[in-house]
Amino acid sequence: MKPLKTPKNCTGCAACSAVCVHNAISLCTDREGFRYPQIDSTLCTECGACASACPVLNDSSRSKASKIYAVRATDSSVRMNSSSGGFFSVLASKVIADGGIVYGAAFSSDYKSVKHIGIEKSEDIYKLRGSKYVQCENDKNLFSEIKKNLLSNCPVLFSGTPCQVEGIRSFLKKDYDNLITVDMVCHGVPSPSVWRAYISELEKENASAVQSVSFRDKVSGWKKYSFTADFTNGKQFTQIVTENPYMRAFVRSVTIRRSCYNCPFRKPERISDFTMADFWGCEKVTPKMNDNTGITLAFVNSEKGEKLFNTLSDIEVSQVSESDALRENRSMYIQTNYNFNRNYFFDNLDNSSAKD
Repeated sequence: MKPLKTPKNCTGCAACSAVCVHNAISLCTDREGFRYPQIDSTLCTECGACASACPVLNDSSRSKASKIYAVRATDSSVRMNSSSGGFFSVLASKVIADGGIVYGAAFSSDYKSVKHIGIEKSEDIYKLRGSKYVQCENDKNLFSEIKKNLLSNCPVLFSGTPCQVEGIRSFLKKDYDNLITVDMVCHGVPSPSVWRAYISELEKENASAVQSVSFRDKVSGWKKYSFTADFTNGKQFTQIVTENPYMRAFVRSVTIRRSCYNCPFRKPERISDFTMADFWGCEKVTPKMNDNTGITLAFVNSEKGEKLFNTLSDIEVSQVSESDALRENRSMYIQTNYNFNRNYFFDNLDNSSAKD
């Protein structure tokens, strides 16, 4: 077999790099800040392992949700610190209580990047809680670490974008009974370079380092959320999402990866055990649950997922129909429209600040 020829709609999941035993594949950042695989021909043996691990090049068996639920954690503090209804936190708590490890997206200590980490303590769930509108910059060690834990019979929960879940499943080559995967209805992943440029600019304006960030601060409620950054000098920057330049560029699809405009995983059928989404339009379907602190839509895609869901406590649940669930979640099955301002934006991105 020939070595991997990077597919046009490469998602940057890193499965190809992780599966290469010859260390011939590196993930290199392009001018837009996204990482793509590059092969060292002096190390490559043309074994084809990378191509066989690429989820874009290989179709997988996927399932449509058998049941869909409106879910919210009964603990209001969990809901208020979550992007929607706190379903992920409840799920993570259960897996940790069963002796497992939970993997999810977390900020670096300086808040300049995002990558997956594993946690084993319930007090660390806050690190993974909440949306991070930046593409993760994972390395191949993540994949081998997860596989090692699975082989030791440790329960593992992995959460990520659909392409990240597809990547880990494609790398593993099989489903494990002790693996639970959760993806989300995804609009697209913004450039890490754009994020670094933006957060660096905020630090200059406030003359201080960032010490916390919330993309979905509910200070004005779940439906009118804000972007909030706290600084070490005590200052705080808060802006309604519709006024925040970083979030506006993301929502308008200016800063997302090229593959996100033609995502092969944007469909109701999923490889994950659960799919999460905000339950927009919930006031028409589950009005009694709607208090503007957040409700999660939980799509249960597998029998394994259903068994785990039935063991969860500390949640309020209401089953909903597919039509009600998808009415305001078109990103689950309709591609994101290309924004023709995108090229101009990246051509004029200040790469010096983007690399701070």
